[in-house]
Amino acid sequence: MRDAKLPKQDRGRERRNEILDAAARILIELGEKGVSMQAVAMSAGASTGSMYHFFSNRAELMDALFERHMTELVKLMPTYSLDSPEPWRSMSAEEIIDSLFGRVLGYLAQNPDAVFIHSDTRDLSFPHFSTIVAKVLRHRMSSENSEDVAQTLVSVSTGTLRYVANHRQLAPDVIIKRIPDVLTAYLASFETACSMNDA
Repeated sequence: MRDAKLPKQDRGRERRNEILDAAARILIELGEKGVSMQAVAMSAGASTGSMYHFFSNRAELMDALFERHMTELVKLMPTYSLDSPEPWRSMSAEEIIDSLFGRVLGYLAQNPDAVFIHSDTRDLSFPHFSTIVAKVLRHRMSSENSEDVAQTLVSVSTGTLRYVANHRQLAPDVIIKRIPDVLTAYLASFETACSMNDA
């Protein structure tokens, strides 16, 4: 987005966010095809002409909504040190999943438009996230197992999010809130099986 479109005054920034909020509501209700400059203007209580003060076109509006989510999601990435085995070794499977996935999934459950805005040109995934997960799991299991388990955890979560995005009739917040339960059950059962094999 061009810097000239970013409002400099508080009221302009507030108005721009109201427009993005309106686009998010329409995206949830009707999908990306339902988001038009006219529909967003009506939902935001703005004139169509004023929309163009903030966004040159629909694509720029959708990109701005995407960028707003990406900015927030980056802030939610795990903050623990990945190199130190503590606290990772002392955490339960549930705590591991919550630390790695919980905040991001919580954000997506509260902002399902972020799931629906994902497309071929706008990717909400983090390319190195499975590497981060594997690095954490190496503190708990063998290197070979950590890679496989990390890829499975990331695949289950991203696959479920894509499924939700493609099946609009589902309740996205309910399904997204269940993803950590599934990931925790998988990690806990895998670790239990490994400890039984080691015994």
